[in-house]
Amino acid sequence: MYNPKLGVLCSALTSAEAAKGSFSGYMAAQKSSSERVTIRAARTVGKDRRSVQINGGRKVTRREAREHCFKMLFSVDFYTTGEEAKAQIRTEYLENQNILEVDTGEVYKSGDSKGQAKTKKGQYYDKLTNLITRLRTKMDDKKYGFVFDEKHTTQADYLNQFAARIMGNDKYRIKVIDLSEVPSDMLAIIIGIVTRIIYDIQFWMTPAKDEVRHPLVLVCDEAHIYMSNDMSKMKAVEKKSLEIFEKIAKEGRKYGIGLLIVSQRPAELNTTIMSQCNNIVSLKVTNDRDKSAVAAMLTDSLVGIVEMLPNLDVGECVVVGDAIMLPSKIILDKPKEKPKSATIDFWDRWCDGKQTVFDIDKATLNLIKQSRG
Repeated sequence: MYNPKLGVLCSALTSAEAAKGSFSGYMAAQKSSSERVTIRAARTVGKDRRSVQINGGRKVTRREAREHCFKMLFSVDFYTTGEEAKAQIRTEYLENQNILEVDTGEVYKSGDSKGQAKTKKGQYYDKLTNLITRLRTKMDDKKYGFVFDEKHTTQADYLNQFAARIMGNDKYRIKVIDLSEVPSDMLAIIIGIVTRIIYDIQFWMTPAKDEVRHPLVLVCDEAHIYMSNDMSKMKAVEKKSLEIFEKIAKEGRKYGIGLLIVSQRPAELNTTIMSQCNNIVSLKVTNDRDKSAVAAMLTDSLVGIVEMLPNLDVGECVVVGDAIMLPSKIILDKPKEKPKSATIDFWDRWCDGKQTVFDIDKATLNLIKQSRG
């Protein structure tokens, strides 16, 4: 792996310029004794456009300079100065591209600039300002710190460890992936990435003739948030995340992976995914739109069941589908450990104040750290 110890001069080319084989400039990155990385951009000087100096004196070709550039930008071993330095390097690279001027191949024949090379605005000149601003804002926000933390993800076996923790067939048969602290604007993207990894690994499992894949079921709580039926307001990356759930709903059974969709708003769920559901467990539903969404998943002979949904008590539900011989109303067992998501008794707690917490100092500290505990 490429790992320069002293200084490196490398070309500051855009991908388009690199494809054309053109050379417009170079970046110098030097690693000082204090382990800080500094980058500066400069244009080539002189009439010899075919080569530049590297490592203090040795001349290299344009192709070698380009290779140095991209190796420096994307080499894992080179970035040994901490996560902040890595992000800073890449941001500064964008800043350099934002102000980069390229040579036209001509020189000034008169005036104060006589003999100097003429330049023009680069391909991305002043076009990356908004992107850089948004990127710096995200980098400075602790909520997005996990996105830029590459401490462990650069290790070769990281994907194996990640998949083993989620999919490992060990004594813990149920794995809970807590994404409650993930920012809402990135939630759908993160869920989509995790789900795609699980699906792809399950897909590439290669059982022998007398074997089958170990089956998995993804329980998707609050599914209406990331499986919305309204795609008009979705970003491109969010639509991409939705596609993996649609694929699992359509083809997952062949690869031993299923979906259990949990939502309080069935009317907002993606219709493509819901059309592939063979079993319905419905608790109390009062909203007309949600009742219509449940009715749409039932056959004509069972539509009348929807009318009893508003009358269900806590813990009662109606089960319909292939998993049960006849549509039935059943009572669910109470959990051994009560979930903290249970409805709080507002009036009682206002009156007696028992077992309530109102620690503003700790709450604000958790808000700043973007972490509980």
